[in-house]
Amino acid sequence: MTLDVDWITVSSYVASALVFFPLLYLAGVDQRNAQVLSIRLSQISEFGLVISYLGLSFGHISHDLSSAIILAFVFTAIMTTPLFEGAYRIHEIMQGFLNRIGFKEPEETIEEESDEVELAILGIHRDASSFITELAKTHPHLIAKTTVVDFNVAIHDRIRGMGVKVKYGDISNEESLIHAGVNRAKIIVCTISDDLLRGINNRDLVRVLRHMNPEATIISNAIQMQGWRDLKAAGADIVYMSRLEVAKSLVRAVVLADQDRAEEFVDEQYATVSDARLRREIMD
Repeated sequence: MTLDVDWITVSSYVASALVFFPLLYLAGVDQRNAQVLSIRLSQISEFGLVISYLGLSFGHISHDLSSAIILAFVFTAIMTTPLFEGAYRIHEIMQGFLNRIGFKEPEETIEEESDEVELAILGIHRDASSFITELAKTHPHLIAKTTVVDFNVAIHDRIRGMGVKVKYGDISNEESLIHAGVNRAKIIVCTISDDLLRGINNRDLVRVLRHMNPEATIISNAIQMQGWRDLKAAGADIVYMSRLEVAKSLVRAVVLADQDRAEEFVDEQYATVSDARLRREIMD
C-alpha cells in the first residue's frame, strides 16, 4: 500500500503541474500566477474521497487502494500550508526553466524617454482600482499622464480601458521599474499593502524608489503605526493608513447619525459612489 500512497501523492503534484498550469497559462493568466495557482491546487480534494468511497462501494477499487487514497489526501493536506506559503519561492526557482520550454512571461515594454510619466502607480488592487476611477472623474487630465506597472496581464485591458498606460513588470524588480519609466515619474503611488506584496515590502520598495528617483513625491501605505515610521524613514513623502481613513469616515457617519442627520452622510456617499451599476472600476 505504501507504493500506492506514494504514487497517488506524486500523481497529484504532477497533475497540477501538467494540467492546471498549462490550462491557466493558455487561458491568459501570466506565468507567475498560473504556477502559483497550480501549486496551491495540488491537494487531493474532499470530492476525491467521495469518488473513492463510491468506487469501493461498487467494487471498482480495492480496500487497499481506497486506504491509500485517504492517506495520500492526508499527506497532501499537511503539505498544503508550506506549499501555499512557498508557492512564490518555487516559481522563482522554476521561472528560468518555464521560459526555456516556452511558457514565457509577457515582454516588458520600455518607456520612451519622450513619453511623459507624471504619475506612476505600482501594482493594482482594490485601493488603486477605486483611486483610478476617482481620478478619472475628478482630474481626467492626469489620466493620460499616468502609468501603471503590474504583472497581472489578465486585467491589463481593463486598465487601458480607463485611459491609463499599463506596463507589464514586477514591482519588486528595480530594472522593471526603470523600463516602465518610474525613475522619471513626478509622483509615485504604492497602494499594495505588505500582506499582499511578494518578494519585497513597502519599506524596501520605497528605498529603491528613492534611490532611483530622488526628486519624486513618493506616496506609500502602512498597515501598522511602526510601518508608518519605517516608511517615512525610508524616504516616503506621504504615508497613508487605510484603516485611519476609514475611521475618519465612520466617526463622521456616527456623529451625523447622533445628530439625526444620517441622510447627509448617505447623500455624500451617493454623490461619491453614484449608481454602482454605472461605476466603472478595474476590480469590482
